[in-house]
Amino acid sequence: TLVKIFLSADLFFTYALFLFPVTESLERTLWDPATFGERSIEIKRNILRGILVFATCGIALLVPSFQVLTGLTGAFGNNVLGLILPPLMYVKLGPAYTTVTTKEKILAYCISGFGIVMFFVCTESFVAEIISILNICLFVLSFSPKIAVSTIVNYSTKNICITNITFLPTLVTQPTAH
Repeated sequence: TLVKIFLSADLFFTYALFLFPVTESLERTLWDPATFGERSIEIKRNILRGILVFATCGIALLVPSFQVLTGLTGAFGNNVLGLILPPLMYVKLGPAYTTVTTKEKILAYCISGFGIVMFFVCTESFVAEIISILNICLFVLSFSPKIAVSTIVNYSTKNICITNITFLPTLVTQPTAH
């Protein structure tokens, strides 16, 4: 469809833009920037870039739903970069440039608090969606003093099936003579 064509074009043209800071940081960490331009270092830099491209391609092939992956990264990144950090940075760095009023501080903390709540709500929502897509069953053992219940939770159908109930013998301790 037309949407997929435009999304593919967007990814094609922006991939290098997003990968560039990662490669720059890794290259500067691994090698001395003064040695850039030497043939052996340039070969190593190109190998590193190739590994990063193949790693991201591998991740893209392994993820069952692209929209869930972008939603998860968006839930994480957009909340942190858009709602949590800017107000906190304003409160922390603002006094160096201007007067930050108490009203502005309260508003900044409220916005950051809202961002933290939305971070957890959005992230939990997308993690639950990933679990439902992968159809993961979890084995849960719940213990009480006399009963052990084995259950399977199937997230795709949201069913809980009790698979085994075991009655445990009561342990009776005899008082010891002193």
